[in-house]
Amino acid sequence: MIEILNILLQIFIFLIIFSFPFTDRSLNNTLKLKNIKLELIDSHVINIIIFSYLCLIVSFFGY
Repeated sequence: MIEILNILLQIFIFLIIFSFPFTDRSLNNTLKLKNIKLELIDSHVINIIIFSYLCLIVSFFGY
């Protein structure tokens, strides 16, 4: 049962990371970079970093 819950947790985390609200268009508009355009991979990397930081902050509260 624990293995099934771990698999479901990994799927849930994957879906959170790749459906986080930052897309390449919204990041380009928000950051207003002149010569650099952020691509889809860049936005996913930023999503992973923000999600990791959120997990770290939540872990300090003991959840």
